[in-house]
Amino acid sequence: MTELLRRLDQVHPRDMSVVVRDVLTTLPGVVATRLHLLDQEGRLLLPYAAGSREADALDVASTVLGSALASAEPVLEAIAGGVEVHLALRVRDEAVGVLSAVCHGESPDDALFAPSTLADLREAALELGYVLAGSGAWSDYVSIGRRARPMTLPAELQWSNLPLQALSGRGFAAAGKILPTYEVGGDLFDMSWGPRGPWLSVADALGHGLRSSLLAHAAFGTVRHARRCGRDLAAQASGADRTLLEQWDGLNFVTAVLAELDVEAGVLRWVNAGHPPPLLLRDGVVEMLAGEPQRPFGLLDETDYVTHELTVRPGDRIVLVSDGMSEAHRKGDVSGPFGRERLQGAVLAASTLSPAAAVRGAVRMVDDWTSSEPRDDATMLVADVLER
Repeated sequence: MTELLRRLDQVHPRDMSVVVRDVLTTLPGVVATRLHLLDQEGRLLLPYAAGSREADALDVASTVLGSALASAEPVLEAIAGGVEVHLALRVRDEAVGVLSAVCHGESPDDALFAPSTLADLREAALELGYVLAGSGAWSDYVSIGRRARPMTLPAELQWSNLPLQALSGRGFAAAGKILPTYEVGGDLFDMSWGPRGPWLSVADALGHGLRSSLLAHAAFGTVRHARRCGRDLAAQASGADRTLLEQWDGLNFVTAVLAELDVEAGVLRWVNAGHPPPLLLRDGVVEMLAGEPQRPFGLLDETDYVTHELTVRPGDRIVLVSDGMSEAHRKGDVSGPFGRERLQGAVLAASTLSPAAAVRGAVRMVDDWTSSEPRDDATMLVADVLER
């Protein structure tokens, strides 16, 4: 255990920025540090332990610190009297904030930037990212610090049930995002790295607000339980169906796509419970995958779910969405929804971006289309098939 990790393990989260400063300023050339947390929406960087969140926030899209979030390398910025090094704080592929270290030097090429100092800063950023992300298990401090404004109760429940928003492993990379962030209710997505590749799911519960959140929780809680018991996709879907039928008597339902990207065998398997079908981006063409949707979970009577299969290859991109993406309406405009064609165009336009960047871009297009006032939740999950 490094000195930084040992000391972070001993303090309350509010004091972590002080520990980071005290430890890292012992490195050659480092004279000061600062921390920013990425807000839940992914648009703002909020000063760690600041009192006024929105007033002091930095825009991710227009700042040097924001550029560090998208970089695997430290971003160096010349400042008065020195150089500032910005490093993304990550858990796997999900960014949670930025560590900045002010160093002596005339330029980024200054001799004070020895390989050992940069290596130590990288190590510190890695450790700090995991500590910040894990702190939610024993303190609310960081979770509160990542909010630019208050969160509704349904959104609180949904965020407590979300996985990492970006994940990569041998043979795949995946990311998901829900819009809006602070009022979301009925949508949910899930990612879990299984022995053959990732499990991927997107769901949309009937209605809005707390009831929808509870429906989605019940459905995905059952899916996860069945998955952890070793059951296949069809059994996972049937379990969620039974749970909702037993609790809500067939009057409330959840639509969903449950999928497994088996990178070992090169196969995508999925079950469609009344949900928009998955999209496949291959060789510059976006197409909707075949397979008739079956009944949603919890509607009317028990359903025997069918598992569909598709052979995949490196370079393929799988996209799961909720209907809030294509059905988003422009405020005050009667010309129609965002639509399937625009959605497919957004998928194609982001084909060269990482899954995390692709979902951010597509969801932001929908947000802009609705003038940040969507009528319904909108969710996207993107998974790339990579060389193993």
